[in-house]
Amino acid sequence: MDATAFVDTNTLPHYQPVDQIDWCGLLGADRVVVVVAQVIFRELNWVKDAPGVPRRKQNRAARVLRQLDEFTETQPDAVLRPGVLLSTDDRDPSIDFGQYLLNKDLGDDWLLASIIDYRLRAPQSDPRLVTCDTGLKLKARRLKIKVHPLPDDLRLPQEPDPEEARIRELEKENRELRDRLPRLKLCFSNGSNHGAWEIPEPVAESPAPVLNDLRSKYPKLHAQSVSAHPLAHPIDWTGLTRIPDAEITRCNEDLDRFYEAYEAHVAELNKYKSHIRLELLLRISNDGTCPAENVRIALHFPEGFELYDGESVPKPPAPPEPPVKPLTLGDRIARPLLPLPRHLLQPTVDLTSLIGHTSRNVSRPKIARSDSYTVRFDVKSLQHDDTEELDPLCAVFDTFEDARSFHIEYSLIAANLPRKQEGELHVEIRKVT
Repeated sequence: MDATAFVDTNTLPHYQPVDQIDWCGLLGADRVVVVVAQVIFRELNWVKDAPGVPRRKQNRAARVLRQLDEFTETQPDAVLRPGVLLSTDDRDPSIDFGQYLLNKDLGDDWLLASIIDYRLRAPQSDPRLVTCDTGLKLKARRLKIKVHPLPDDLRLPQEPDPEEARIRELEKENRELRDRLPRLKLCFSNGSNHGAWEIPEPVAESPAPVLNDLRSKYPKLHAQSVSAHPLAHPIDWTGLTRIPDAEITRCNEDLDRFYEAYEAHVAELNKYKSHIRLELLLRISNDGTCPAENVRIALHFPEGFELYDGESVPKPPAPPEPPVKPLTLGDRIARPLLPLPRHLLQPTVDLTSLIGHTSRNVSRPKIARSDSYTVRFDVKSLQHDDTEELDPLCAVFDTFEDARSFHIEYSLIAANLPRKQEGELHVEIRKVT
């Protein structure tokens, strides 16, 4: 039995070459003529040359056209394998498309028209359609055309499109570059962008009890009640072991000034304690896969408080020194011979503060004030999976009533980061009354 098979456009580029398919076994025939209609050549040429078509499809269409050209170079019918001929139809169908409900704007309908035209010219041939296209199969069955789909094992493996492969390669390189970037995080010392402080309401200290204790500890002296100084010798050598009355008067006058100064000190200390101080401990970390270089940290604080670095934050007022104890004449003579006080022997300059600054990886904070505050830190380098603690900052509110929650806006810039990172840190104040 002989059979004629028309192949659709998708069969040729996506399945095994026509000379490698067992057409006789597929159609159950002794001899098979495989026909390639004119519309197939037009569609393959369009795929090969049309802009925007993936390069993989263009290459396959070009390969099929070359194969067909090689097969039919000398004659329109070529032997593909024993019992199988390849025939190229050089004529378009001349049938009335409307009579068969076909549309000339559709390539599939031109293929069906070619089969009908062939059947009209050779009624004994019983041409068949080889396709896996569902829509095309439905139309063919309506027109009483037998359909034979190709088995899946004849489908060619998916070939990587050069452009798609290049895009995938670029995407891979982009991922690798992105994965090699530092990933910076600014947070409080607790590792979060939210910090909470419980602030108890300050209680002013009454000066009266303090002054009473002070007068008990440093009482005034009376001439009749003064005993000899511990340095006194049992033998009274010309009054060297006695405290002169003038010395007692001097000491009592110094005590009066001391009491007055201490009362003022208690008032200053109460004012100092009425201020609300928040110590802000921040740190920056790098969770990326490469070091961050030349990192600049910029912080913006709102108005409503005073902002200090850890070294310039106001210290509590120092209490006044008590007056010098009354001295005997012998003490005054011997005093130059006594060892110097310990505080005079200690250096007044912290030598460690004068060295090592140039080797700091994280700079000290640079605070600039306008209506609000901006603070800048610079980090020379931050290794991946590493953290640097920033010097502490201190926010000081004038009163308990003034204290309120606020947020800190920040930005992070690094020499090897393509974009600036921005975020906020939230400071929550919980008042305890």
